[in-house]
Amino acid sequence: MALAALEGGMAEAQQRQEALSRQAQLDEERRSAQAAQEARAQNAETRASDTAARAEEAARVNRVQSSLQYLDQYAQQQAETAPDAAAAENALLGRASSLESMFNVPQGQLSSAIPNMAPAISRRQKKLAEDVYARAEKTYGAEAMANDSLTLTVEPFGQVKPSQLRAMFMAPATTATGEPAKP
Repeated sequence: MALAALEGGMAEAQQRQEALSRQAQLDEERRSAQAAQEARAQNAETRASDTAARAEEAARVNRVQSSLQYLDQYAQQQAETAPDAAAAENALLGRASSLESMFNVPQGQLSSAIPNMAPAISRRQKKLAEDVYARAEKTYGAEAMANDSLTLTVEPFGQVKPSQLRAMFMAPATTATGEPAKP
C-alpha cells in the first residue's frame, strides 16, 4: 500500500511536472506571439511614418515647383514690361518673397532662381552705345543727357533714354548666355 501511495505520489508529481512544462511552453509561445505582434505593429508604424515623411517631402517639392513656375511666368512678364533690368530684378525679388510665404517655402530659397534680367550686350553694341551717347551729348548738351529729358531712336536699340545708353556702354560685355565676353 505504501508502495502504491508512493507510486501514486510520484505519478502525481510527474503529471504536475508535465503540466508545468506544458504551461511554460504555452507561456513561451504566447510571449513569442505577442512579441511578433508588437514587431508587426512597430513595422506598420514605421512604414506609416516613412510614408508620411515621403508624402511631406513630395508636397514640399510640389510647392517649390509650383512657386518656381509662377516666378518664371512673372520673370517673362517683367522682361517685357520692366523699364530696366534692375527694376525687373527688384520686382522679381519681391514676388519671390511673397511666393515663399504663400507656398510655405523656406525664406530665400526662390531668390536663387531669379534670372539675370540684364540683356546680353556684345562688344559691338557697347561701342555703338558709347558712340551714340557721345554724339547725342555734343548735339543736345550734357545737361539734357544727365537728366534723361529726351528719348533717342537708335538702331538696333529702338527708343532709348540716355541713362539706358550709359548703362549699356558701362556694363561689361556679355554673351547670349550671360557670361562675360572674352576679348
